[in-house]
Amino acid sequence: MIGYPAKMSSKGQVTLPKEIRKHLGVSRDSILNFVINHDGTVIVQKSVADQVFRKAMDHPIIQNFIQNYPEGELRASMYIGAMIQSGQLSSSILDDLIDVETIEILIKDNIG
Repeated sequence: MIGYPAKMSSKGQVTLPKEIRKHLGVSRDSILNFVINHDGTVIVQKSVADQVFRKAMDHPIIQNFIQNYPEGELRASMYIGAMIQSGQLSSSILDDLIDVETIEILIKDNIG
């Protein structure tokens, strides 16, 4: 096991060492989960929601939807994020996504 020291700032902030960021596959604005085990150890992991959001934002159908959403790209991106957080949009749904209508239905259900 290899340890990577990091100093905590007065605000409680820690910069993750480069090796850890690379291992987790995270960059600026990534969301991390900190899990406290029963034995007191802490696990740091990349958020599943973050992974799904990035996958969604790279999906061509989602990109098409976002670019053509009548309320604007930012609003569409916010809806996509909210659906992922609520569990209505998952990695498996993205794998099966074949048309824009599916996303439009999910959004109408989410805000309706």
